[in-house]
Amino acid sequence: MALVAPNTLALINDNDFNVTGNSPTERLGILELPNNLPVAKPAFPNSVASGDTTQNSTVLWTRSNNIGAVNFEYSTKADFSTIVGTKTANVTNALQPVKVDVTSLTPNTEYFYRVTDATGAKATGKFNTAAALGTRTGLKFGVSGDWRGELSPYPAIANADTSNLEFFVELGDTIYADYASPAVRNPDGTEKEQAITLDDYRAKHDEVYGKRYGQNTWGDLRANTSILATVDDHEVVNDFEGGKLLDAASAADKALYGATSGLINDSPLYDRGFQAFQEYNPLKDLSYGATGDTRTADERKLYRYNSYGSDAATFVLDARSFRDPGLTNVSNLTDQAQIGSFLTQSFNPTRTMLGRQQVEDLKGDLLKAEKNGTTWKFVIVPEPIQNLGVLAASDRFEGYAAERTEILKYVEDNKISNVVFVSADIHGTLVNNLTYQTAPGQAQIATSAFEITTGSVAFDAPFGQTVAQLATDAKLITTDQKKFYDSLPVANDADSTPNDKDDFIKQLVNNSLSPLGYDPLGLDNNLQQANGKINAKLLQGDYVATHTYGWSEFNIDKDTQKLQVTTYGIDAYTRQELEANPSAITSRQPKIVSQFEVTPTVAATPTPTPTPTPIPVGATLTKSADNDVFTLKGGSGKPKLQVNLTGRNSNQVNELGVFTVDDATGKIDGIAPGAVGYAEAALKRSQTIFSTISNVPNGFNPNELNSSLEFGDGNNVRFYLVKNSTTDAVRSGQTPISSLQFSDPTTQKITANGDGSFSLAFKDGSGNNTDFNNLVVKIQSSTQALPLGTSLQGKKEGEVIDLRGVTGKVKADFTVNREAGFNNLVGFYKVVDENGGIDTNGDGKFDLRPQDAGYAQAAINARVGDINLSVSNQGTANFNDKSLTGGSIFAPFLITNGGTVEQVLSGQTNQVYFAYLGANSDKVDHVRLLGNNTFGFEDLAGGGDFDYNDVIVRANLTPVA
Repeated sequence: MALVAPNTLALINDNDFNVTGNSPTERLGILELPNNLPVAKPAFPNSVASGDTTQNSTVLWTRSNNIGAVNFEYSTKADFSTIVGTKTANVTNALQPVKVDVTSLTPNTEYFYRVTDATGAKATGKFNTAAALGTRTGLKFGVSGDWRGELSPYPAIANADTSNLEFFVELGDTIYADYASPAVRNPDGTEKEQAITLDDYRAKHDEVYGKRYGQNTWGDLRANTSILATVDDHEVVNDFEGGKLLDAASAADKALYGATSGLINDSPLYDRGFQAFQEYNPLKDLSYGATGDTRTADERKLYRYNSYGSDAATFVLDARSFRDPGLTNVSNLTDQAQIGSFLTQSFNPTRTMLGRQQVEDLKGDLLKAEKNGTTWKFVIVPEPIQNLGVLAASDRFEGYAAERTEILKYVEDNKISNVVFVSADIHGTLVNNLTYQTAPGQAQIATSAFEITTGSVAFDAPFGQTVAQLATDAKLITTDQKKFYDSLPVANDADSTPNDKDDFIKQLVNNSLSPLGYDPLGLDNNLQQANGKINAKLLQGDYVATHTYGWSEFNIDKDTQKLQVTTYGIDAYTRQELEANPSAITSRQPKIVSQFEVTPTVAATPTPTPTPTPIPVGATLTKSADNDVFTLKGGSGKPKLQVNLTGRNSNQVNELGVFTVDDATGKIDGIAPGAVGYAEAALKRSQTIFSTISNVPNGFNPNELNSSLEFGDGNNVRFYLVKNSTTDAVRSGQTPISSLQFSDPTTQKITANGDGSFSLAFKDGSGNNTDFNNLVVKIQSSTQALPLGTSLQGKKEGEVIDLRGVTGKVKADFTVNREAGFNNLVGFYKVVDENGGIDTNGDGKFDLRPQDAGYAQAAINARVGDINLSVSNQGTANFNDKSLTGGSIFAPFLITNGGTVEQVLSGQTNQVYFAYLGANSDKVDHVRLLGNNTFGFEDLAGGGDFDYNDVIVRANLTPVA
């Protein structure tokens, strides 16, 4: 301490050496230490985090004090014995966190991730992906809001990190930018009252997510579950209203926001506050884009709609960025004229808290969740929507009553069941069912929805103390009553007798609700019209807990779907108490202060009248008497053609294809067979059926292969052969179009089999063979649905598995054969469209095409981590019970000659090949379709011997019920 100047000692508490500034240099300046003095800094001062996690994706996050690359690895194994994928980010500013988007994950799966910074320091975390829609697995998550920096390290959430939560919602006021704390100081060393610069805001976030007194409760929690987050006002400045114009604002406000006109949500202060919030939370950077609405156009989008199996859906709202200016609060609660004026203005239908775009998103997604059969719908909004009276109501939904009514009426009119609003901001827990009015003074209309407010994590003073003091100041209670309140203990119980502080506050609030005709607090003491709407049971404590710091846990039972809500709390504390005796505060353990359960409303399922299953009828397959044109007509649904390989005798690897023609003469757009341009026209309409290989690996029987195709009713088709090449190679120009062999009496022999099927026998001109036995297939009409995964097979570069029409998981069993000297590895990766595009930022749209630089690395990052297929030469290997995710396309890749995914990720891409020719370093076709979900690979650069037998992979796909 001798190095510290005497006038600085006053800034340092002996128990808390957590003095922080806007940068490492400023922090040294505050302490007046020499700049060259070594200062040990933790590698990851705010730990690690994951967030915005869905069924198939997440965001991984950290902040490192060390400039340089940060590597994120993720695995389904806690020991990281296998790595599913790797992502890299670059730290350029020690105060600016980094994050990466991770996609192609498996639903309802626990993942572990490991972060390594530029110095080799490591930190780990874990998260769970959401269950797929249509499944019920149960769900447990946590919520809280409101924590001030000077009150860290937040023992109120000390038990949350070990509660096995699927996710945790940070429900606004995640910093208090307008409250003085050690994070940000003025040049004279005093604490700054309002964050102004971007680094001010960053330092505030660093403060709440950092270690203090040897604890980092937020860091522990964020490392052990996934995060959802939204803002309230204090992320920018107290009570800001993003939809307010600055044109008529005071000079002080214009100076504060850094603008003299325009909306607050376009001001520099707003942008800095939101940038820091976005940086310090593991959230995707989303924007509304062009909406046609000046309030939302191109603004940050914090609204989120996520589903968690069929157990629950969440709807996270931003209640600040687009709201109208607040009304003037009622200053005299005994003045009925003031109250009436306030209520009338609040029902102005043009006033909005959420903004029109967000209201419509919420309503549409609530209805979608109901139609999807989702049991519970949690609307996560920072501001309470329950009626709490006119005291300080302008900032709550009661100041925007028309919009409040619109939302609740929509829920009720559309019979959207089991809606729970979860809010914070008021620094206490209040639970109540929700009613609404269509206008001031009208009767309350009951809904089946209810709300719980939760938190604060740490805000001095809690709701109970604040309301008691406000009531005293407003002369709603006498000084003697206030003294009686002060004498009561904090002892949450189920009765309403005012023998503890929360009962007193409950009675005080209910006394203010009654004259307005509002529903009293709790789920067991309702207005008559609300009785029976919610089937709730109080288990511990009360529906009111307003004198503790804490958080709420929501737990849905897998089988009964009952919702249990548990609120944990610790005794509230002040900054002075914390700094005077840190260990006494940080050792406090959260205890249950409120617990109740709710039985969901389940719509009666009508017993369906059995419908006889029609017997499918196949299309009629006929052949033109004059040529080789076949016609498929009639039958049930779309006509389907099945092609089976029955014989082969060729030293070439030929590909069989089919194309549609316009009539029985074989013309295409007026071009007759054999005429100039016919081959090009046929190629545009072609589909690949399969290829036949000449050197068959042991254990592989090509005669078991078949291919299924679907056509329109009445389609006319012809067949063609690509000699020793592929249709894709012809399309790309690598193989001349003259290699397409159309049938004529010298190359094809057609035989009717008498059962509606036909035998097609081809002669490819190889060797001295004069018989029609180089390739023999049987074609017939089929009533069988196309095998799962095959809908793109046959199309351009269609050697993929298409599961877009499937929801939930798909079981995949693979059989692998090999005829090659190289040790090769086959895997699959997720693409977003038929052209092989890869989504790298999680927005569902392609960011890279096969021809783009970095495609190979992106493909490996998007691979399905536990599908790694290999086999010894002339061997057969089975890989069963693998899992693919419905709703996606999976394309294969081949890494040759002992290469590894790590080598590809490091930039060595000359040994990896794809179904998309543009992605291959040699631009050669390395994958052939050998049958339904059966792929043959060529492992040599430039195509080598073009035998496509080096690895053969066959997939058997089954939806998981």
